[in-house]
Amino acid sequence: MTSQLNQVGNAAPPVVAGAAHRPFEASVEEVRADCELLGVGRPVPLRVRVALRRRLHLRGWQRKLLLFAFLLAVGTVFFTATQLGAIIYGPDWLPIKQASRTGELYGPTGQRWVEALTIAMVVGLCWAGVDAWLRHRHELTRLLLARRYALVVDCAKAIHACAVARRGGEDQPERMREVSRTLRTVRRGVLNAHDSRGTVPCFSHRRRHLKEHERYVAAALMGLEAQLDRRAAEALRDIADALLTVADRYCHARVGELLDEEQLTGIPRQRNWEPLRYLIAIGLGSAGVTVLDKAGVIPEDARAIVYPLVLLAAFVIAFGRNVRRVFDVIGVITGP
Repeated sequence: MTSQLNQVGNAAPPVVAGAAHRPFEASVEEVRADCELLGVGRPVPLRVRVALRRRLHLRGWQRKLLLFAFLLAVGTVFFTATQLGAIIYGPDWLPIKQASRTGELYGPTGQRWVEALTIAMVVGLCWAGVDAWLRHRHELTRLLLARRYALVVDCAKAIHACAVARRGGEDQPERMREVSRTLRTVRRGVLNAHDSRGTVPCFSHRRRHLKEHERYVAAALMGLEAQLDRRAAEALRDIADALLTVADRYCHARVGELLDEEQLTGIPRQRNWEPLRYLIAIGLGSAGVTVLDKAGVIPEDARAIVYPLVLLAAFVIAFGRNVRRVFDVIGVITGP
């Protein structure tokens, strides 16, 4: 027999060749299962599957960055605690304790120590970066490529939200709201597809036509979402099918044809007010900080706390209840 039997007498499942080298296959299988549940009558395109695998490689780099930040914080706390312990409990012959008694700890001597530590940290980070580039050049290249596929991941999340809503249950209202939330993220990605895909020069005349098309696609997705209140099951299927088309054509760099023309017929164009909102938020925040600084009503010790709150209030005024979209850029960079 070519297969071994397990303890209950059944044949052990075969091992798929190369499965150990494809740790992100589960996300692709999830999209396949979601499309099958929703009744989308076509398979997940190859380029979409490849994009999902590339994008999810960012999770490993995100863990590395978090580990580095944690180790840096622990090292800083340990260094500070060691200094305080030496000043309080150390013998009198220690230079740091003598400097603390004479008041030179924060004087020229202390500044030189801080400068030396800063230079050592910068040199260490540069060395680590060069070493990572030389030893993991292909991984860094894949990381840069993976940043382009944030829209594909957003489409996959929206498809999964549609599949979860399709199952029904007691949490159906919350699941339908989740569909709307994920679609808002997709629409923002669609309106910026010509930039994120990286195939169009900054000052190309093609950008105007692409922006026009992207606004129609975003409006078409809004129209499909509006059907959820009349025919939920069919609308969820149509949304998933449209998202699969958008993701596939985005992967093929067809940002000027994310959806077919017949799907955009009679669709009103949606305006993209995101840049204007950012300008308003930055202007309000700068004006508020300047006024408070000139008035002198904020104590100097409290400025480090009050000024960030003023900037946050400016973004809340500009974006309203959708202020959380300001932080979406962090998810684009670090991955899901």
